Amino acid sequence: MNAVKRWLQSRPTAAQAASLSKTATKKSFRFGIGARSSPHPGPLPRGEGERHSVLVHQNASFVTQRWLTFSLSPRERAGVRGRRAPSAEPHPKVTRWLEQAGSLSSVAVACLIFCGCAGKNYSPLAPSAPATEVSSTPTTSPASAPVKPPVPEVVTLHHDPAPVVGLDNVHAEPMPVPRVARTVPPPKPRVTFGRGWVPLRTFCERAGLGAPEQIAAGSAVVFRLPTRSGWAKLTVGTRLAQWNGAALWLGFAPLMIHGEPHLNALDAEKTLLPLAEPSSAFPLARRTIVLDPGHGGADAGTRDAQHRNEKDYALDWALRTERLLTNAGWKVFLTRRGDVDVSLAERTAFADRVQADLFISLHFNSTFPQTQAAGIETYCLTPTGMASTLARGFADDERTVFPNNSFDAANTAWAFRLHHALVTTTQARDDGVKRARFMGVLRYQNRPAVLVEGGFLSNVSDAANISSGEYRELLARALAEGLK
Repeated sequence: MNAVKRWLQSRPTAAQAASLSKTATKKSFRFGIGARSSPHPGPLPRGEGERHSVLVHQNASFVTQRWLTFSLSPRERAGVRGRRAPSAEPHPKVTRWLEQAGSLSSVAVACLIFCGCAGKNYSPLAPSAPATEVSSTPTTSPASAPVKPPVPEVVTLHHDPAPVVGLDNVHAEPMPVPRVARTVPPPKPRVTFGRGWVPLRTFCERAGLGAPEQIAAGSAVVFRLPTRSGWAKLTVGTRLAQWNGAALWLGFAPLMIHGEPHLNALDAEKTLLPLAEPSSAFPLARRTIVLDPGHGGADAGTRDAQHRNEKDYALDWALRTERLLTNAGWKVFLTRRGDVDVSLAERTAFADRVQADLFISLHFNSTFPQTQAAGIETYCLTPTGMASTLARGFADDERTVFPNNSFDAANTAWAFRLHHALVTTTQARDDGVKRARFMGVLRYQNRPAVLVEGGFLSNVSDAANISSGEYRELLARALAEGLK
C-alpha cells in the first residue's frame, strides 16, 4: 500500500506531460487530444476532438490507462494539446517511471477490488454468518425463531448371514428383510411352566384337562389324557406323541421321575398347551393369508420318476386353494402366479407388505434314490432351547432366536390344525407335525408360519396321487377345512 501511495503522489506535471508527448511510440504510449488507440506508431493529428485522453499500449492495465487519463489537470492537458510525438527516443527518467507504473498496476487493481467490496471489513479467516433454516411454513418473526440443528439420518444395517443357495432353496438362509410393526402382537400364553420338568398331572391341571391315566406298561409306558375333542397319548422315552388322532413330535421325550411321568417345560408350554387351548385362542383378525408355492423359475425343486417338477405341482395346489379360500371370504395372496424366480427374502417381505395373518408354504417331498418314505408332514420353526425334529445336516443351535420364534405357540396351533385336516381328508400316511430351523422361509416371518410337505414324489404311490388333479384338489380342500 505504501508503494501505491507513493506512486499516486508522483503523477506527472505539465512539463513532464509535455515531455511525454514528444516521446516516440517505440514504448507503445501516446499522449494527445481526442486520439484513439492505434496499433501502429504515428503522429497525432490536430483538432480530433474535445475529449483529452492518454492512450496506453494494450500491455498496460486498464487501471493505468484510467489514471494516466484523469490524473492530468485541465491546465496540464492544455499544455500538451496539439503537440506531435516525434520519432525520438524517450527520456530515461520517463522510461523508468513507466516501468514502475506498469509493475504497480496489478497492485492498484487489487486495491480497487478490496476497496470496492461491501462496507464491512472482509477476512477469509473470519467465521461465516450462521445459516438460516429454510422452512416451507411462514413464520411471523424470523428473528425470534431459533435455528434447529439438523437431524441426522439413522441407517440401521443388518448383519444377518448371507443366503446359502442350494438345490432346494426352501432350506437356504434368506437375506434379512425389513421388520414391519405388527398391528396384532402375538398372544402371550396364559400359563407358563418355567424351566426343567413338569409332572404330567400338573400340566393337565393347569391346562384345564382331565387327569392322565396309564394305559400300557412294560417296555412301553403309555399315558392317555383327555383333550377338548379327543385323547392324547404320550409314551415315556419317545418323542412321537398323538393328539386327537394325529401324530405330533415333541422336543423332549417324557421321563419317569420318582415314579411319575414328567414333561419338559418347553414342550408343556409351546407344544401341548397351544393344542389344549380352544380354537379361538389364535385368531386371524384380518383373515389375510399368503400362500407360497415353493420354488419356481430356475429352481424346479424335486421331481418324480416322470420328470415332472415339484414347482408346477406346488403352484397348481396354491391356485386351487386360493379359489376355495376366496369363496370362503378370505383375502388370499400368492408369492408367485407363474414359473418365476422368487427369493426367500422376497417371499418374506411380500407377506410383510400385505400384512398377512398367516403364511403357508406349499411343497412336495423327496428322498431319492430311496423310495420307501411316504406321507404328509407339516413343519413350523423350532422354539429356542429345543432340539429340532429334523436338521438334514444343518447346524441346529438351540440357543438361536429368530423373529418367528415370537409366534411359537401360534405356529404349533396352526401347523397342527392344517396337518390334522390334511391327513384326515386325504387319508394319507401321517408323518406328523415336526420342528426345523433350517427352513429359511419360516425364520423371519412376522406372523404364524407353516410349511406343508404334501407327499413324496420319490414314492411311487404318493407320486401317482400328486400327479392327479383330483388329489391336488383334495389337498386344497383340506387346507380350506383346516382354516375354518
